Amino acid sequence: MWRAGGQLVTGVGNTLTGDCVLLRQAAGRSCHPVPCGLFFPQGWRALRSLREWIRFLLWLALPVGGICGAGELPDSFETPDTRWELADYDVVPRVQIRRAYDQAHRGNASESIRIEAGSGSYVHFRYVLDPMPVHDDLKPRVWVKTDRPGVQLQAVVVLPRSLHPRTGQPLRTMIAGTVTDGSTSWQELTIEEPRTLLSQKLPHLYQQFGTRVDPREAYLDAVVLNAYGGLGVTNLWIDDLDVEGYVPPAVFGNVAEPANRVGVGTVAGANNPLGSVPAVRLESGVLFVDNRPFMPRAIDFNGESFEWLKGLGFNTIRLSLPPTNQQLREAQKRDLWFIAPPGAGPETAGGLWGDRVLAWNLGEGLMGGDREGLRRLAEGVRQRDPLQRPTVCGPRSGYWDLSQYSDILMLQQNVIGTTFELDHFGEFLQQRRRLARPGKLCWAGVQTQTPRQLDEQFVLLGAGNGTAFGLSSDQLRMMAYQALSAGVRGFCFRSRTRLDSTDAATQMRALTLKRLNHELKLLRPWVTMGTFVEALPTRDERAHVTVLQTRRSRLALVLARGSGQQHVLAPMTPGLLAFDLYGIPATDRLYGLSATGPRELRRHHGPRVTQQDPDRVGLIALTEDSAVRNHIAQYMSLHGREMVQLRTELLRGGLSQTRLVDQSITAAGQGDTQLSQSLVTVDSHVQRATQMWLAGDVASADGLARRGEQLLDQVRQTHWRKASEVLPSVTTSPYCLLFRSLPSHWRWLARIRTAKWSPNALAAGDFESLPQMLSSGWKQQREPVMGLAAAVELSVTSPWRGRTSLHLRVWPESTAEPPEVVETAPVVIHSAPVPVRASQWIRIHGWVHVPEAIRGSHDGLAIYDNLGGWDLAERVRQGTGWREFMFYRASKGDRPLVISFALTGMGEAWIDDLSVSLWDQATGPVGTPTPDTNPAGSSGISDLRFPAAR
Repeated sequence: MWRAGGQLVTGVGNTLTGDCVLLRQAAGRSCHPVPCGLFFPQGWRALRSLREWIRFLLWLALPVGGICGAGELPDSFETPDTRWELADYDVVPRVQIRRAYDQAHRGNASESIRIEAGSGSYVHFRYVLDPMPVHDDLKPRVWVKTDRPGVQLQAVVVLPRSLHPRTGQPLRTMIAGTVTDGSTSWQELTIEEPRTLLSQKLPHLYQQFGTRVDPREAYLDAVVLNAYGGLGVTNLWIDDLDVEGYVPPAVFGNVAEPANRVGVGTVAGANNPLGSVPAVRLESGVLFVDNRPFMPRAIDFNGESFEWLKGLGFNTIRLSLPPTNQQLREAQKRDLWFIAPPGAGPETAGGLWGDRVLAWNLGEGLMGGDREGLRRLAEGVRQRDPLQRPTVCGPRSGYWDLSQYSDILMLQQNVIGTTFELDHFGEFLQQRRRLARPGKLCWAGVQTQTPRQLDEQFVLLGAGNGTAFGLSSDQLRMMAYQALSAGVRGFCFRSRTRLDSTDAATQMRALTLKRLNHELKLLRPWVTMGTFVEALPTRDERAHVTVLQTRRSRLALVLARGSGQQHVLAPMTPGLLAFDLYGIPATDRLYGLSATGPRELRRHHGPRVTQQDPDRVGLIALTEDSAVRNHIAQYMSLHGREMVQLRTELLRGGLSQTRLVDQSITAAGQGDTQLSQSLVTVDSHVQRATQMWLAGDVASADGLARRGEQLLDQVRQTHWRKASEVLPSVTTSPYCLLFRSLPSHWRWLARIRTAKWSPNALAAGDFESLPQMLSSGWKQQREPVMGLAAAVELSVTSPWRGRTSLHLRVWPESTAEPPEVVETAPVVIHSAPVPVRASQWIRIHGWVHVPEAIRGSHDGLAIYDNLGGWDLAERVRQGTGWREFMFYRASKGDRPLVISFALTGMGEAWIDDLSVSLWDQATGPVGTPTPDTNPAGSSGISDLRFPAAR
């Protein structure tokens, strides 16, 4: 029977108790789904009217798959045609489906369903979808309003690799989402992490169909609403259906639709509908895996179990060798991907490895001169790889040339434990992105351990294994967010040692990475599909702001600012933080993101945005789309409690480490009772946060942990400043480069003060004679940089001592616009070699003058040596006069020491009075001074003073 205003369908169906008709096909039973509201009553007698006979005959003439085709998403149900169709039920329903213009979640209309039914458990309505690969980023969601509780969103999952033994059709199963409560207002129903839900269904499928059930290439075929609200009448309105994380086939060009879709009430085709699409592909600067944007959260492999790494939140493993068969099987089981080097044989680029390699690693530390070798290697991989996976390489220079032959660039720079400012890391990555070819996909390598050279010097200078010191948890986290602010689309956390070791430093590192992976999962939409908009200038020196934008929203990253954060993080001063965000639509709302969920911020007139007492990492989402807010809220409802627990445990571990440092410093006579008392307060915050967390008050626990972190930062920075302020520069003592090594600093300092240093052993370090410099082995290295000129001379302009000093200068060749970024140092000076023995310690001392800021490079004038390497360089960016520098080294074996000065950008610098002194701990002063050296200016750190300006 038909009624005006919609379809009225009545009848009685053949039901199987406790069995869903949508799944009868999977069990090999016949099923009679109802297309577009047409219902098959008990027999042909129900087709009483001519109109119903015509409708039925037209339905028979349609291709298998039903009358309704797949809807276009998002669907706001504004068109006159209805989209939902009655599929199956276990109770006879009377159904009316119509377009409703008096109810809408958004817009002017919704789809209305009225059900009158007896006693049962389900009445399913189906919305047909295009095939959508199942992954945990896929999230079907729909808004519903109903006068009865219990309406549930579900989805049909097709397993194209697993055929039913009797029907030969692909197996299907259903996964369930959220359910409406008793509220009569609009509610959003979602299905979270479909792949995980599918994996939970597999044991049942294995039991029913055997272990040959293969979940690979599973896809969603339809979403389903169980609209049964109980005995009697249920009214339901449906609006704003969407599937987050779905990439339409058009993104990939002409992807053929299957001849026969595997759907409810259809005959399955023999071909996999997704089989023609490679599992991994790169399109327009975005990496797709199974047709969805993918953000690698990778870790270097050092023998840990894949299951354990997966539990920390990693989805990719970086291998140093091609994967073994066992690793491939384990990765398939854990849904992990590999970044791996290509093998040598013809099978190694495809075949057995085909579906678990995310990208082929072509090497790191590459320079412009490696272009031809990279080209040959990349071409060889592409010729042997039938799946055409992307390639990745890590350049050190030559970004433009190398990016021609590598699909992805891995950008990295050691920061923690160096003199490279942590505040500049994000801008450094942005500059490297601009040096590559436009649109090139970039990942960031994020340091998780101290630099290798620093570890080596820790050992040689007598403080044991530097790896045991570890990085600060919050420094590692800040470095990752700096990379995020640069617009990278993936992360590789660099690790040299096992992440499952039981020492305290490694356990802290593992917990930090687990917390970070949680946060990166939340930010996936902005990382994978967002674009870098701008870095905003702020008048507040406490923070800098960067904006990323997607089609639906913006994300403002507010990161604490401060010099020396690569050594010790600066505490975030409480108070009101204000900055301006221009171009915000008037309809946008502002949400502060935290582990407790989104918190709406007060919107001011104009572009002004304010935050009271900001955290060191602040995240603000700007959007008018409630779905964005709901995504945040739902993720935090699932994971926020664990994230606060991780934050509290990391604070507890940081407190334990800081307390040990404080006790050691106090034992050395450098303690401060006020700082020790502050640690007692931090401990109180930790205990109260734990109690609040156990009581379920996650917000209070998070706030207490934040206050504890701020106080702990103050303690650490005070200790560090006291240790470093007596030095010409922080590099003088390698133990001042990290907070946790400060106890070793005070012990080492006491030992250095007793040392008896040799006279200067470096030839021509007074820079008074060019012939003497050349004859003793001084060298100049030039790197041609387009548009720049360089010069080196002995200058009579205001030397520190004597008649002349060494002058380095780099400037634009013409009046044309100078390069924004200087990729490699245009000029480098290498000293004469100084022979040293394994038992000797070395002191390098000199003076430098950089009158104006070096442009085009964050490294300024870099002073380094071949024992400490680039990571332990002294970086001088600008000074007000002559500045003293001094640092100490030890050698693993007998070798020559060479000191280098690299002017890395545009500007000029003067160097003078350079000396090298040696000390053998066993025999006392050693070394024979050369006849043309200047005397060393001091005999130990006890004689050091602040730099004098001249």
